[in-house]
Amino acid sequence: MKAKNIYIMLGIFAVLILIYVVQNTTSSRKQATEAFTDLSQGLVSQEITEVAIYRPAHEDSGLVLAKTGESWIVKSRFNAPAKQSEIDKLLSDLSSMKGELRGNDSNLEDDFGLAESSATFLVIKSGVDNVSHTFQLGKRGPDSRGAFIRKGGSPEMYLTQSNILSSFGMNTDNSQPDSKKWVETKIFNYTKDDLNKLKIISKNKSIELIAEEKKMDIGDQPGAIKGTKRDWKKGEISAGITVPDDQINSLVGKLVNSRATDVADPNGAGLYGFEGSDFKIEFADTSRVIHTFAVGKPTPDNANNYYARIQDGSVIFIINKSTFDNLFTTPFEKKK
Repeated sequence: MKAKNIYIMLGIFAVLILIYVVQNTTSSRKQATEAFTDLSQGLVSQEITEVAIYRPAHEDSGLVLAKTGESWIVKSRFNAPAKQSEIDKLLSDLSSMKGELRGNDSNLEDDFGLAESSATFLVIKSGVDNVSHTFQLGKRGPDSRGAFIRKGGSPEMYLTQSNILSSFGMNTDNSQPDSKKWVETKIFNYTKDDLNKLKIISKNKSIELIAEEKKMDIGDQPGAIKGTKRDWKKGEISAGITVPDDQINSLVGKLVNSRATDVADPNGAGLYGFEGSDFKIEFADTSRVIHTFAVGKPTPDNANNYYARIQDGSVIFIINKSTFDNLFTTPFEKKK
């Protein structure tokens, strides 16, 4: 190759290098630096009072969690109680948000999924004055690590250190927050030791179980500490029904550990068939206060799901056939 041609090629190469350097020094898109900025705006997990996340482009996509006293509810799911373990993790994630600056030019909004038409909005209220902190969340980062985010009104766009979308159960770019995921589905806020008596009624038959405390020695040495052991025994039981002694504690355990699959609108309680229910459980706590758990009609969309609630409670549960059978069918079946 002639020397003249070599010089021409070297010149073109040098120009290309110069263009690349200029573009990368003047562009508003920032390269990864692993220099993380605190994005939490001073949020403290114990001071957060409400969290709302929604996608304006999708109706009914909102999730709203709110603190009431010392507990949390899912406002967007009929004010049902929220899972405390999930709330604790979320509050920790929100109060420790960090991000790496990736751009400060509005032209990059679409690239990062942060345009208002596609972004997910996150509003956090905190403190005694319920001060609002607003963020926009965009696409997930490379290899699904982190998510693009910016503070409300700020042109600076960051990639979060951890994927804040995943904290809400949104595991794809197009997923929507799901209120149902956050509902505490445990029906009874009791343990076996919190109850004194229960009566399971299935149509015209019933099983009564009573808690009994027995004195016992703790330790086998002289002067052992006196204590009590709490156990359950059979009370009145309808004719033809057999409850083996070794299954009594198991039956009480199934009751207190029962879970719903969802909750329903309490405004429709009058239509759910609780009045005159054939399937209910009357139970007394250790203060001898009597409560009633009643099962109503099947839900319109699935005949194997039933409305259920604890009398005077504000939550309407939906239980499936398996839970119904565990409580009202299996205990009354003839034992072989």
